[in-house]
Amino acid sequence: MVFIRSPLKAAPDLGKFLALLEEYAPRVEYRSGCSAYLELPGEWGRGDDPLDKIVRLGRELAELGIPAALGLGSSKFMARAAAELSGAGEALRVLPQGEGDLLRGLTVERWPGLRRKTVSRLFRLGIRRVGDLAAVDPSWVKRAWGKPGLALREQARGFDPRPVIRRIPATDISDLLPPPRLFPPQTKSDKLTVLKQLAAFLRRRHGPRAAVRPNPRSGRL
Repeated sequence: MVFIRSPLKAAPDLGKFLALLEEYAPRVEYRSGCSAYLELPGEWGRGDDPLDKIVRLGRELAELGIPAALGLGSSKFMARAAAELSGAGEALRVLPQGEGDLLRGLTVERWPGLRRKTVSRLFRLGIRRVGDLAAVDPSWVKRAWGKPGLALREQARGFDPRPVIRRIPATDISDLLPPPRLFPPQTKSDKLTVLKQLAAFLRRRHGPRAAVRPNPRSGRL
């Protein structure tokens, strides 16, 4: 799995950026700006070193005007952690035999995707390294943070079963759903955004009563 981390808030040419990623991987999970996860195709493990390929991907991104750090690992966590430890224009691969050392040495400030509030709380509990959380009793973690805390503990133990979900922003302009939009919508927020845009379109085309909330008393829209 590969994670692309870039400081850019938007791609100079989003269409070319996405087309390039899909040349390298059958499944692209777009995050935001110029960041994304790529699922490695099976043939990447044959012949050429996968690291050589992501180094080449990094060069092609640079040619598009996109400075990016790339990480390669066995899971989303490992790939993103590797990218966090890389600089712009660099690529880092975490081998399976090195994952334990990375977990034990990675400071919680570099924990991929962790909010500052959570980092501060871990510090107050004396947890300085990602691997430190693996030693904490799971029942205590569940009481303190619930299921999200248990998921973090599993990451600290080296387990991250999250798959790459194909998720790319549409680049074409439509009078039905103006960009930016994400398909398929994954979160509740995405779905509400799509529904609001559909409702606005229907009102513009067919009048204000074309899309209104149902009235439970009348049974009509």
